[in-house]
Amino acid sequence: MKSALLILLVATSACGTASSSYKRTTANTGELIWAFDGELQVTKNGRVVSDSGWSGLADAVSCVPRAADLASSARSSKITGKTLVLVGGLAGIAGIAGGTYLALSDEDKLGTGLALIGGGTAAFAVTAITGALMLAGSTPKALDAVNIYNDSYQGAVACANPR
Repeated sequence: MKSALLILLVATSACGTASSSYKRTTANTGELIWAFDGELQVTKNGRVVSDSGWSGLADAVSCVPRAADLASSARSSKITGKTLVLVGGLAGIAGIAGGTYLALSDEDKLGTGLALIGGGTAAFAVTAITGALMLAGSTPKALDAVNIYNDSYQGAVACANPR
């Protein structure tokens, strides 16, 4: 019993959220800093300006056009990727479930059922994999946006004279 309880304790402790504990002490005013509190975050002047969905990042880097373009692209890739993964998963489940029902319910509909299973599997593969690739590509775009901003914001006139 004690060993089962120990295994359960170890297994559930791995499910907790992680956070970074080091806080930069030499950040310049206006510089963007990466943090991690259960997810990637971008902070500016001690305030979280974006979470890992990249909402708010384009606004935070808006005075550096190249960084703003990358931040907008990161946000768009994140949203589109999540949508495609969801739609692909649902199409796959619907196709496989519907096809299995048809194939097993009526021998005359076996071909239709198998075609539906194949179509659902193909829809899942193409849509969900495309979505997963878009999701994976969103973080490097956000990293680049922050790095480009940090390299450029002090010399950008738009950053020195915000609207």
